[in-house]
Amino acid sequence: MLRQIGLVLGLILTFSLLVSGQNGVGDAKTGLPKSIAAPLLTSPILIDGKLDDPAWKKAAWSETFDDIEGNKKPKPPLATKIKMLHDSKGLYIGVEMEEPHLQGTFSEHDSYIFHLDNDFEVFIDSDGDCQNYVELEMNAKNTTWDLLLTKPYRDGGRALDSFELKGIQTAVFLDGTLNDPSDTDRGWTVEIFLPWKSLAEVGSGVPPKRGDRWRINFSRVEWEWDIKDNKYVKKPGRPERNWVWSSQGEINMHLPERWGSVVFVGPEDGLKPLPLDEEAKARLFLGRIHQAQQAYRGKKGSFAQTLGELKMDPTPFAPEDITLWANADRYQAQVPSKRPLKLSIREDGSLR
Repeated sequence: MLRQIGLVLGLILTFSLLVSGQNGVGDAKTGLPKSIAAPLLTSPILIDGKLDDPAWKKAAWSETFDDIEGNKKPKPPLATKIKMLHDSKGLYIGVEMEEPHLQGTFSEHDSYIFHLDNDFEVFIDSDGDCQNYVELEMNAKNTTWDLLLTKPYRDGGRALDSFELKGIQTAVFLDGTLNDPSDTDRGWTVEIFLPWKSLAEVGSGVPPKRGDRWRINFSRVEWEWDIKDNKYVKKPGRPERNWVWSSQGEINMHLPERWGSVVFVGPEDGLKPLPLDEEAKARLFLGRIHQAQQAYRGKKGSFAQTLGELKMDPTPFAPEDITLWANADRYQAQVPSKRPLKLSIREDGSLR
């Protein structure tokens, strides 16, 4: 994860990329964000990091994670996968990660974990408006960092470290030894409980109803290591590797319109196919418009009033289905979504 890279990338994206769409986003076959089910929990879970409670068998594992840039880059060499459950109290997340070098430095809550440690990250936007979304990071020492993003960095958003996910429970189980380079480890598993009461402070639609779909994504930051004096030391000049559940198409987790989604289903529906995400194409298209408008304004000093000025193909929509209004300081774009509704985006990046 690279902080505040979104604003820079938004201004320097080439028009050719914007015309061609978001290569590498989500599922490699469909080019759409991924979906996963969170079935209703019917038996208790002990948050101990082991994922051995019978309830977890009702939830399907995700596909193993891809590179954050998707099919532009090779498949990660170490497997990561997630599954989810929910009940009347909150959301449960289980994670399994292959890892030959179990490592952890930070022990203090709200440390900037990804700066020095391999980590696992969760991003949640319950109402899908790309505003006021939650980020949670944790390392193999079960140290956590929770924060609230007022909006993406590309739109001038702020990261509020003072935000706390009250009532959260996390646990890590290590299949190996921590910070011991003399052996080869097997991996780590994580369990997370996120209470509805805390998530309701920053988003609408909480707690969810059966069939509701929330925007969510997961990321794993992995560093390359040297061994010096029997300690793990980051390889100099090597950037972090970012492996994610639903690929972003570029090195930026803070593009919420490209995240995948979790669908809340009944206790026996966790292993069944999910309904089509009817908003996915509209969200991706509006995200393309937003990045194009940012780039256009950076060059011209005002927002574009037509797709032609943005050099954008209206596909997958018909030209008459797209509404675009703009002046020097504001714009709004609207496309069909769940009929008879439409989805819109405006200059602050908010989706409605």
